[in-house]
Amino acid sequence: MFIINATDPAVAHDMLEKLPLGKAHMMSFELIPIGPLNPLRLLQGMQPKP
Repeated sequence: MFIINATDPAVAHDMLEKLPLGKAHMMSFELIPIGPLNPLRLLQGMQPKP
């Protein structure tokens, strides 16, 4: 699993294709957009910035 900071799925696809396994066509992947990860700070006990 990779979390890629990209706003366009095509950009993320290009980034994955440039990896060694992507170049060798030995990797398959599915792109799933996810929302902001900021609420995960609460799970780690971190305080949000004001």
